[in-house]
Formats: sequence, structure tokens, C-alpha cells
Amino acid sequence: MRTARLSVQQHPVWMVVVFVAALVASFFSLGTVASACVADVVIHKTEIGAAAPGAAYTFVMTGPDFRREVVVDAGASTVIAGVPPGEYWFEEVGAPSGATIDPNPITIESLSYDQRVDVYATNPYLAGRLAITKVTTGSTAPSGPYTFDITGPAELSATVTPGTTWTSDWLPLGTYTITERDAPAGATITPNPVTIDTDGETATVTATNPYRDAQAKLEIVKVVAGGGTTPAGPWTIDVTGPVSFTAQIATGETWTSAWLPLGTYTVTERNAPAGATITPDPVVLGTDGQTVRVVVTNPAVESEGATTTTIPTTIPTPTPTPTPTTVTPPRTLAATGAGTSSGTIAPLAMLVLMTGTALAGAVRIRRPR
Repeated sequence: MRTARLSVQQHPVWMVVVFVAALVASFFSLGTVASACVADVVIHKTEIGAAAPGAAYTFVMTGPDFRREVVVDAGASTVIAGVPPGEYWFEEVGAPSGATIDPNPITIESLSYDQRVDVYATNPYLAGRLAITKVTTGSTAPSGPYTFDITGPAELSATVTPGTTWTSDWLPLGTYTITERDAPAGATITPNPVTIDTDGETATVTATNPYRDAQAKLEIVKVVAGGGTTPAGPWTIDVTGPVSFTAQIATGETWTSAWLPLGTYTVTERNAPAGATITPDPVVLGTDGQTVRVVVTNPAVESEGATTTTIPTTIPTPTPTPTPTTVTPPRTLAATGAGTSSGTIAPLAMLVLMTGTALAGAVRIRRPR
């Protein structure tokens, strides 16, 4: 039995076939190993919250002998291709507080098939706004503006004019304290502190400054003029206007009111006599801080039963005193008694008088010493 032998020289075609087959097998074998050693990494970028800026973000991916930097737009994805097996870390440049990357790190295995690894990067921009409404009361309130300092998760200042509302840009959620610079006594901020705890909300506070209204004072002087009796009073004065009140004033007294609202006031005296005057009337209080004087004048009253004495311009000539006349009594006395006429009584009376006078003189002569 003869064995057939094949030699390369005898069969050159078979040699070529074997060589090509081996080459192809080697090529496919190398391709499989290469594909098993790399992966595609996809970074997805998401923003959440009312204050999301819609920006582009920079990420740095590092691993064994590997570093890659890529930019990813908000709401978009970026692929990093051909990443060899190993462990890799991701970092976002300038990430806000609360930003997350998941998973981080990642591991690429040595596998015989294509790999894809998805990485999700999320930035929270939860925020709210702060609104300050400025209120002033009283006619002497300054026109502003007023300045406020705000402290909390963010710090800022605000300038607000009365009757308007200032609104901030987006602020991080949290509790804020508001302080007004140079606030007057009695100023309030409500509520304070204030908390922004819901994404997208606007927290409103009201800052109120109380100021007084413009005021003035009324001064009333009571005068009684002219001769005669001057009553002491008191006199009752009624004042009507933006506010109304009554004053009791004695003669010669000056009475001053408390602070009154500006405006026009009418002054009236009760039971005023004829000829009484009030100057000025009505009276206008028109300037803050001023005092306006009103004079209430009554004519003097003459005393009851009094007479008016007229002083002459020349001295009168006195009337001469008359010379007395001597009366000579009759020589005889008329008879007295019934039927006696009145002509006899006089002489008798004269005789009695002369006799009494003589006796009195004799008694004085005889009185011992």
C-alpha cells in the first residue's frame, strides 16, 4: 500500500490558501480584542430650578493615564469615545452647591463586545425672589429713597422709594433678615426674618416708616380795651377747623394750643359784647412748626351808676358870700294865754332868754377857784 505525500512544492496553491486563512483569522482576532478594550462614555447635563441659567458646563474626566475635558450644554449630551478599561472620575468645573454626578466614579471592564456608559450630571438652581414694599405715613415723611441690607444665604442691598415695590433677582432658598438703614423710631418690617422655601416663589415684606403730619400751634391773646371796668373773665373761645376745641382764657392771658393739623380755623367768642373783635379770623395754619397769634379784644364795661365828669377848660369865678342881716326884736312882749295874739308871745320869749343869760353869767362869776 502506497501512501500519498503532498509537498509544498507540489501544491503551491494550498499553501497560499492556508496562509490567507491564518492571516484573516489573526485580523479578526485582533479586532475582537481591540473592541473589548474600549468604551463610549456619554455625559448628560440637566438643570432644575427656577434660576437655571441654561448654560454650558465643563467636565473633566480622569483615569489611569487618561484625562479628557469636554463641554456639555444644559439639556444636551456629549460622548467621550474610545475610553480604555479602568476606573474614571468626573468633576464639573464651578459646580453649584448641590450639584450631582451619577455614577461617579465609573469602571470600564475588559469585555468582548462594545460598551456604553451613561453619566448623569444634574445642577439644582432652586431659588425664589424677595420683594420689599415701602410705606410711609405722615405728611412730613421724606421722599426717600430708603436703603435696606439683606443677609442670609445671599447678601445684598436694596433701594426703595415710598409707594413702590423692589424685587430681587433669583436668590437661594433660605431665611433672610432685612435691616433698614437710619430707620426712624417706630419703623417696622413685616415679616422679618422672611423665609423663601419654595422654588420659584416671591416672598413679600412691607417696610413701614411712621412720620408725623405737618403741625402748627394757635396762640390766642385776650384783651379788654378802653376805660371803665375790666372783667377778669375767664372768657370762652371756640375754635373750629380740621380739629375743634374750646379754650378758657382770662383777661390779659395768652393761651397756646397743642400741635394742630395744618388748615383753616375759625375762632368764636361766646357771649361776646358789642364791639368785640377777633384778628385775624379765620386764621390759617399753613407751615409746619409755626405758631400763629390771634387777638380777641373786648371793649371795657362802664361801672353801674357811674357818671361821666367833664373837666372845664377855664376856672369859674366863685359866687360872693351874702352879708348877714341883723334882726332887732320888738320892745314889748305880747300877752300870752288864751286869746293872746301871736304878737305878744315874741317879747315874752325874748325876756326869758335875756334873764337866763344873765343868771348863767352870775353863776360863772361866783364859782370858787
